[in-house]
Amino acid sequence: NASKDASTGTAGVGGSTSTGGSGGTNGSGGGARTNGYAAGGAGFSGNGGNGTRPAGGTSFVNGGAGGGAVCQTVTVPGGFGGGGAAHHQQCSGSNSGPGAAGGGGYSGGGGGGAGGGGGSFNSGANQSNTLRGVQGHGQVTIELLELACLTPEVTSQPSTSVETNCLNSASFTALSITATGTEPLTYQWQSSPVANFSSGANNVGTNNASFTPPNNAVGTLYYRCVVTNDCGTANSNSSGLHTVNESPSITSHPSTTSVSVCFEESNFGALNVSASGSEPLSYQWERSTVSNFSSGVTNVGSNSSSFTPPNNEAGIYYYRCVVTNSCGEASSNASGAVSVDQNPTIQSIISPN
Repeated sequence: NASKDASTGTAGVGGSTSTGGSGGTNGSGGGARTNGYAAGGAGFSGNGGNGTRPAGGTSFVNGGAGGGAVCQTVTVPGGFGGGGAAHHQQCSGSNSGPGAAGGGGYSGGGGGGAGGGGGSFNSGANQSNTLRGVQGHGQVTIELLELACLTPEVTSQPSTSVETNCLNSASFTALSITATGTEPLTYQWQSSPVANFSSGANNVGTNNASFTPPNNAVGTLYYRCVVTNDCGTANSNSSGLHTVNESPSITSHPSTTSVSVCFEESNFGALNVSASGSEPLSYQWERSTVSNFSSGVTNVGSNSSSFTPPNNEAGIYYYRCVVTNSCGEASSNASGAVSVDQNPTIQSIISPN
């Protein structure tokens, strides 16, 4: 709490029918006494009362007005920081009774008559919940009441939908949260390969309640947002899993050495490829009679990175492997020529004469 003790709201010099009382420091004097009424002085940045109406001065805090004239022989306190009320001793008949007004409170004005105590907050208008005034003669103590600091609370969580994209292709859907708490709130998004963020947590993104996961790095990640203010921190729930896949790439090609065997006699050595890319990868071997595979392409073999050409089909062939996953496909280079030679056969026997 902060308090300020201001003893400047002193009582003013009594007024008369022609002049108002003098004001305290930073306040104005009361109005001239008219018909037995005296107006209270103004508070700091407020307005003085008018001698023709039974009112005190106003206050610099919420414009709290001074009290009005009453049919009592006591001075009514004014609003917080405002001058006290004018009063007179007679309510009927002659209005020539002496007028008087209370002095202002904090930086308030002097009384318009005999002068009196300082203004009271509780008598003022438009009271504030963040200020409290304590009445005193010629002073008011102001106490600034501190507001409670509210820790952050995440009220809307990021989506738990699972999303998969290919490297540097389509964008992910933006994740967003909402949070409450005493401002200012700061937002820090984090990523982790595990949903409970027990390891591998990295800060990503900027200070924003919304974040779009990147698609420029292969991997699987979860995301959350950490909301912070001066009072504490709150973590959002984990998002759904976000996966970035990589299209296939051939890292090792089939042998380009030309080989030849006789029909159904010797076996060929196996052809092999190696490929990278996000799993699962599928393998389809192809055969063609031309090395650029522009015609005569036939699927052969099973889903394997290795293939042994058959030796029971006579001819010259080339082989390659096409590797596929959810993001695309990659074709290996063509193998060397693979020849199956037909064994010679006796078509006819010529008998000697």
